[in-house]
Amino acid sequence: MARKPTDTVQLKLRFPEALRRRLVREATRRGESLNGYIVRILEEAFQQSDSVQKRAAAIAEALGDEIVNTIVEAAKKEEAEEWLADAEREEYLTQRGKNE
Repeated sequence: MARKPTDTVQLKLRFPEALRRRLVREATRRGESLNGYIVRILEEAFQQSDSVQKRAAAIAEALGDEIVNTIVEAAKKEEAEEWLADAEREEYLTQRGKNE
């Protein structure tokens, strides 16, 4: 039968003794079991990562909007400059035709 995300499972890990001692010391200092402490810091690390990813997505979306707006404004400016140049060219040709 498949495990559910809410199931508790055992996991055997291999890591340096120095790290185990550090984890035991910190768990004891905080009044937690070694297992509880390790689970908590892993969950916090994932929550922090999720939070960073959400903020990055929000920033990217905001920047995306800003970039689109900048491009639209630049296109409008370019179009206006082209229209003005065409109008000036027509005025010049009209004045030249009257003088000839």
